[in-house]
Amino acid sequence: MSYSVKMAKLDFYTFKSQFLNYVALAFMIMMFCYMGSSIITLGITVSWFIALVMTNIFVVQEKNNLERLYASLSIDLENIIYGRYLFIFANYVVALAVSISIGVGVSLFRNIPVSFMEILTACSVSLLIFSMIMGIQIPIYFRYGYTKAKVRGMIPYLFVLGIIILPSFTKVFSSAFAFMMQHQLAMNVVCLLMSAIILFVSYKTAISCYKKRK
Repeated sequence: MSYSVKMAKLDFYTFKSQFLNYVALAFMIMMFCYMGSSIITLGITVSWFIALVMTNIFVVQEKNNLERLYASLSIDLENIIYGRYLFIFANYVVALAVSISIGVGVSLFRNIPVSFMEILTACSVSLLIFSMIMGIQIPIYFRYGYTKAKVRGMIPYLFVLGIIILPSFTKVFSSAFAFMMQHQLAMNVVCLLMSAIILFVSYKTAISCYKKRK
């Protein structure tokens, strides 16, 4: 575990140049807030934006040939992968917490009520979307490297986009979506369970993929 934390810290230091992206995210969230977007919309925005930004850690790794550094520090394969997951999801959690806080703050300032259930739904839906995107992307990038996997890396975005727009075109999915929104607590539990399963399977798959690449 300690080596995984060291790996996450190493990712943090090598990723410092990318943190200006979070300023862009903050401005985007503020703009959406003043446009009247819901807290759930803010959560979804965070999920795809951070997923997009986090792919850059693989660019940095490949560009600077960091795998030699990992080897010199005696960080084994599983700690490299676990540390990468820690780094990626720590960034996501911080970004989501700050963005939701901004959204709630602006809503209260404008006298717009925000319920705890709405915040919980925003977090659980956002986590599920982020888990689906990164859960597919991370094993792909560990298997092929960023350069070879750029096209494959778009697959999860298209997959998630398809899930999001299906309710608009298919009556069955539209009815299912309406049912879920009427039973938000159950939906939140399902989202959290699905996120946990996706991340577990993704982590195990990433280990297998990285071993094949080695």
